[in-house]
Amino acid sequence: MAAASSALAIALKHHQAGQLADAERLYRQVLARQPREPNAWHLLGVIALQSNHPDAAIEPIRKAIAIHPKFPEAYYNLGNAFDACNRLDEAATAFAKAVRLKPDYAEAHHNFGRTRLREGKHAEAIIALRRAIALQPQLAAAHSNLGVALMQQGDLANAAESFERALALAPGMVDTRTHLGSLRLSQGRHEDAATAFRQATEHAPDYAKAHHGLGIALSERGDAGGAIAALIRTTELDPACVPAYGNLGNVLVEIGEPARALIVYRRALELDPQNFVVLVGAAQAHSALDQYEPARGYIEQAIAAYPDSPEPHNTLGNIRMKEGRLADSAAAFERALALRPGWDIGWRNLRLCTLYRADLDEVGRQAVARRFEDEAARPHYPASPQWAVTPDPHRRLRIGYLSSDFRGQSVGRVIMPILEAHDRGRFEVFCYAHVRRPDPFTERCHQAADSWRSTVGFGDDDVADMIRADGIDLLVCLASHFDENRFLVCARRPAPVQISYQDVATGGLAAVDYIFADPVLAPRGSGEYFAERPFRLPHYIVQSPILGAPPVGPLPALTDGTIAFGSASNPSKIGPDVVAAWADVLHTVPNSILRLKFFNAFADDSLCARFRESFAAHGVDAARLHFEGGSATTIHHLSFYDRVDIMLDTFPFTGSTTSFEALWMGVPVVTMAGDAMLSRYGAAALASIGRPGWAAANRAGFVDIARRLAGDIPGLAAERASLRDRVAGSPLCDVPRRTRQIERAYRAMWRRWCATRPAAGV
Repeated sequence: MAAASSALAIALKHHQAGQLADAERLYRQVLARQPREPNAWHLLGVIALQSNHPDAAIEPIRKAIAIHPKFPEAYYNLGNAFDACNRLDEAATAFAKAVRLKPDYAEAHHNFGRTRLREGKHAEAIIALRRAIALQPQLAAAHSNLGVALMQQGDLANAAESFERALALAPGMVDTRTHLGSLRLSQGRHEDAATAFRQATEHAPDYAKAHHGLGIALSERGDAGGAIAALIRTTELDPACVPAYGNLGNVLVEIGEPARALIVYRRALELDPQNFVVLVGAAQAHSALDQYEPARGYIEQAIAAYPDSPEPHNTLGNIRMKEGRLADSAAAFERALALRPGWDIGWRNLRLCTLYRADLDEVGRQAVARRFEDEAARPHYPASPQWAVTPDPHRRLRIGYLSSDFRGQSVGRVIMPILEAHDRGRFEVFCYAHVRRPDPFTERCHQAADSWRSTVGFGDDDVADMIRADGIDLLVCLASHFDENRFLVCARRPAPVQISYQDVATGGLAAVDYIFADPVLAPRGSGEYFAERPFRLPHYIVQSPILGAPPVGPLPALTDGTIAFGSASNPSKIGPDVVAAWADVLHTVPNSILRLKFFNAFADDSLCARFRESFAAHGVDAARLHFEGGSATTIHHLSFYDRVDIMLDTFPFTGSTTSFEALWMGVPVVTMAGDAMLSRYGAAALASIGRPGWAAANRAGFVDIARRLAGDIPGLAAERASLRDRVAGSPLCDVPRRTRQIERAYRAMWRRWCATRPAAGV
């Protein structure tokens, strides 16, 4: 017995020194002499565990327990062996037995909690992990796993605290830093997320998961270059990481490199042909390249593979909308909303599609607006909204602008000079910016604001809380139907007065008090439905002179006598009724052609073929249609107007930015004013420059105006030479005057609200 004990002690010294082979040989010698020595059996199992053979550890440890049933350390290591073999229920049973035998066994409590966490039994895991921490507060792994359990239960604040404690005890825990980064991502704290992931990569430069998280965080923060570098590094470290390829492709699409994105997506599909994110991304990339047939092919694969997911139906709706197949587009969005009722993205796209549809009358548009309010907005209406503002009608007011459009596009170009022109003595300006890809216009808007809040990554409730905490008096939501605008924030009623601006139709929310318009856009008695109260400015539309625009060129018709009509409108706006009216114009002016351009959309052969067929049905020869694509630079785009004599507007959704660009380049615009705000933008702009006669009341009038303009070449040449000066000197470009009018409107709205409140405040 003494010899066996001595041999066991020697074996244990070898074991503790890491000399596992010598230790195993000696343990076996002990067992040859004394087969019922439980410590030797147990330690043989431990060596198997340490040698990465957990399956071989189970039998010797079981023998130790059979000999010595009250052996908590043996149960603990049996649990570790089962855990390593992914036999989780057996592992949990073994750990539970260890803590029953030894209640203060912190490591066993921890491993029981970790196993329950792996099983998804979060409540049990949290109890066990907290017990382990109470017994051994320095156990960093227990803090980390508690953080994971809390995060998976949605308790993000306490989860973050647990991760921070773990890292204070063990700064090199890269998994914990990565978990913390993921948590910060879910909170929308992209800077903090990027810091956590970056620190993880510093501790473990080859840890692909941390690089992947860093790429996502940088993408959300708007650092496309950094995101691309991190995601490429991820694929270098883990060439089979399909999600990294998917996210890399998505970033490339967002920054306008869809062709490069397709290379990435194709590599991902080689690894996983059914990957949801990649299939949808590839469809979006082809759509961005105006390649609709392959786009539909990918999205149809995604729908077949994931029939209950709304995202591919939403993407299909966007593709169909770009093609101008609006009924099909609406059906796809409706399917997405049936799968995910109340989905803000699906509703935003369905509402936008509604604006383009000529087959919907006012009753149909109103029905969609009311459904949107009932299904998506009304559930968020507060029973009793509260605001920390003082109802003083004379004090300096806090104005909040809520938008994703603080960029160099149509809405951004309108709002940026207004932000700069605001009277800072009377108004304090806050911008709530959902801008994922900032540009120079974003920086100008940022500089023009007194306070700037990024809403990227924050939920609607969080953004509403942000606005409420800032004490905003009047919240102005810009262009609710378009882009990534956060209109449903308004449903939370974060400000006492809420206004819709730069929109083309009702937003549909009773929670929004006013919508800006003017007497042309929304004439009194028009019968158009507004959930808001229209507030009519003297002139609604305002534009800034296009800096750097090329000089107005000579009238193209003077060169060869051919009248070139043109359109730079989104093909989604060019429905069957528009084609029919334009065909009438071409027939009425025999020596004429029609030029069509919208970014690079008409580089797609299938789109051009569809338009040729549509015009051919009205007897227009394909030779009279000229499709143009190419660069989207401002100079290249504006040069299109050098080849156009007269612009033809779309309906029912008329142009705004495109009409202004045409007028600035000396090209008259023929429009048709319909019965809704969205169909009167062209007429409102023409009224501002003193050319209301270019706006028709019906299709016959539209054709007649185009014919009369085309029949007066000297008159066209004179208009072309003088139109830019006329526009520049009109109310259309008088930003300071328009800003003062808007400010007076804000003050009037505020006084009305104050009149409804007790004088002592709210």
